Amino acid sequence: KYLLQRLGEHCSPFFIFDNLESFQVKQDGEWRWNAEKHEDILQGIAIIRQYTKHPVLLTGRYPVPELPELHASDLNAVDFTDFFKKCWQLPLRSLSKKLGAPAGAAKTDGPESARPPSFEDLARRRHRAFGGNYRALEFFDELHTQRGEAVFGTLERLDALEHAKAEVLRRMSENLVFGELLTLPTPQEQEALTLLGRFRIPVLPMALGMQRDNRDLTPALDRLADLTLAERITDRSGKKWYYVMPLVRDLLAESKLPEVAFLEKTAGNYHQYIVNENLSTDALTELAEAFEWYCDALAVEEVNETGDRLCNFYYEIQQFRLSLDFGLRTEKICGEETGGRVLSNNGSILQVFGYMDASLAYKLKALDWYKRSGNIQGEGTLLNNISQIYDAKGDYDTALAYLQQSLKIQQEIGDRQGEGTTLNNISQIYDAKGDYDTALAYLQQSLKIQQEIGDRKGEGVTLANIGLNYQRQGDNENALKYYGQSLNLQREIGDIRGVAINLTNIGALLFNGSKLEEAIPPLLEANTIFNKIGSPNKQVSESYLNAIIQKIGEARYQEIIAGIG
Repeated sequence: KYLLQRLGEHCSPFFIFDNLESFQVKQDGEWRWNAEKHEDILQGIAIIRQYTKHPVLLTGRYPVPELPELHASDLNAVDFTDFFKKCWQLPLRSLSKKLGAPAGAAKTDGPESARPPSFEDLARRRHRAFGGNYRALEFFDELHTQRGEAVFGTLERLDALEHAKAEVLRRMSENLVFGELLTLPTPQEQEALTLLGRFRIPVLPMALGMQRDNRDLTPALDRLADLTLAERITDRSGKKWYYVMPLVRDLLAESKLPEVAFLEKTAGNYHQYIVNENLSTDALTELAEAFEWYCDALAVEEVNETGDRLCNFYYEIQQFRLSLDFGLRTEKICGEETGGRVLSNNGSILQVFGYMDASLAYKLKALDWYKRSGNIQGEGTLLNNISQIYDAKGDYDTALAYLQQSLKIQQEIGDRQGEGTTLNNISQIYDAKGDYDTALAYLQQSLKIQQEIGDRKGEGVTLANIGLNYQRQGDNENALKYYGQSLNLQREIGDIRGVAINLTNIGALLFNGSKLEEAIPPLLEANTIFNKIGSPNKQVSESYLNAIIQKIGEARYQEIIAGIG
């Protein structure tokens, strides 16, 4: 929402979502949105429409029942004027010089009977026969290029479709012309087309070669592109990528081409290779395709590897629903062999969503995995994570027991950063129990380790926690001192969110100490940062600023703001 609002301040965007059929699946004879895999895209469209007034264009082959309120236009039914222009762009105009009267035309004795049809007459015949469909026209143009005058018979068969209903006419004309075009490739080229049609995104020729003993099928793919049966794009490095349009893929499914062997795992290996060799600018999409093929092949080891990478990537950027989707699908295929990081991430996300018992179950499974694999450092981290769940549930004694186990492991293996984090977490348990002196002692130990190893981010967090500890003890002077030290450090390392949180803490402390006017600058700066990064924490800073306005008045508040500016 924040990004959309800021975007609208600088330009007037036009949002286009193309080929929506790529995100749909057929259910009970009707095309529905594939919410299992592409719910985020549907949500994105809804957010854009909710928070902006900018135009949104959606294109696809099938209706989108999930968006019933949208205005729909049939782009297949092109009017004659536009269709006529398209005809002029193609070599078909040479046919008008060779054609006689249209098949089935009435004979007359007048002078018109001797007049050959004009190019406009020919275009109108094609417009009727194709139902205004551009793609069928392009197929027919290629037939004309390949067969010359032999396409006259095709025209006569198309004329016979004239009285069909519009949608039936469009589909029949596509199939008829496509079927004739499909007779032009050699058997090897037909095999290459069928293989290419199985891939969902553009691929290099090696994708097909890997399916056929590493044969070079580039000539076959180039021939298919020349026939308009395949699409070809060249990237900046000169590599040629090939793909089949959704329309052609659908028509291939209806055609009678022989079935060809296709190995799903090999397809996954191709996409994995593209990722590992940095051959694509969209490695994330390639990796997701590898994952899909591995899932189809039930390749447990490969699903585990790619699923772990995707799950963790989306977890790190806080796209939790996508991360959980990849994590759950990985677990569904791999079962007991699911990797520890996937299980742990699943647990962390469920904790964010508030499902504490389910989160704990996943964390315990992850802990068992790390123990079995001998990953002691991972075991220590999991023990720490499990403690946080018990902390959130209010079971401080159990949380403390897990933290002590984690601390012991980290001290044994020399994981000083983990040790510093765990000491900090132990302090929070004692803080929640009201034992502020013990909490402060653990915080001081944590701070010492973080300063020794140069963990500046951890040091900033610990300094802020020490400030909070003093605040809870009523020592506002020391609280401000440590908040200030944390603030300065976080400014140095560029931790913008940490800066804003510290500014809010300082402002709240000054507010509660009745230093209302002094509280305005830090709260105002915090609110500006929260607005910039789109953080819900801005509600806290805004609530304090509103309370100050009520106490000192709007006029005085504006005067102070003017002085700050």
